[in-house]
Amino acid sequence: MVNGGPSGFYEVPYAGGGFRYIKRPYDVTDPGAYAVEIRGDSMTPRYEAGEMVIASPEKEVHSGDYVVVQLANGEMAIKRIKFHNGMIVLSSVNPSVEAWVCKPEEIVSFHKVVWKKEKA
Repeated sequence: MVNGGPSGFYEVPYAGGGFRYIKRPYDVTDPGAYAVEIRGDSMTPRYEAGEMVIASPEKEVHSGDYVVVQLANGEMAIKRIKFHNGMIVLSSVNPSVEAWVCKPEEIVSFHKVVWKKEKA
């Protein structure tokens, strides 16, 4: 589970348990893939609160991809990533949320979002 932003939190992904179980989609074969429940509205309308996404540490990330990102300061979020002039820009879909511009060393990890389950 991720609740992004300055007061956010991140539960470290692990296989075998968590807050909720979901079926692995047939085309997600990465054994390290994990699900994250969306909280907040920074990625609305692409990802909305209550939806689930699966991130894959195995997949290569390119500019323009959506990722689950963990910053060195502990903040976590789902953002659109862009690599630009040695910096990493993390932007939201919601125009009212300002993009984060980070040095590579300010980022612990980023994993590509490979699947989304909409709210029922």
